Amino acid sequence: MIKHYKENDVEPRLHGNTKKLPKNALEYKDTKAVVDFILNFATLHAIQLPGRTPKHWVSDVQLLPTDMNKATVYAQYKASMDAEPAGKTVSLRTFQRLWKSLVPFICTMPPASDLC
Repeated sequence: MIKHYKENDVEPRLHGNTKKLPKNALEYKDTKAVVDFILNFATLHAIQLPGRTPKHWVSDVQLLPTDMNKATVYAQYKASMDAEPAGKTVSLRTFQRLWKSLVPFICTMPPASDLC
């Protein structure tokens, strides 16, 4: 510490891991691939309601049918990523976290909804 003080005066010491991403961090292209898949899936299968729905304060909610939950959408995502090995496949939990944080306006219909 005395050597550091004599060379640099009073400034905080920096450890060697400064400004380095962890090796398990997702790259932007992988995150974008997940979000693009969810958006494309929603354009094909979702119903867009013109008004506000219960439990959602946003008016542009897209509702997936009740038989398509996040796990079934993830299974289709994983199958499409296995067929095309260009990107990294994320886990189910990461898929759910990205869905919740980046595209929260896409959700599944509650079973009690009467949209026939």
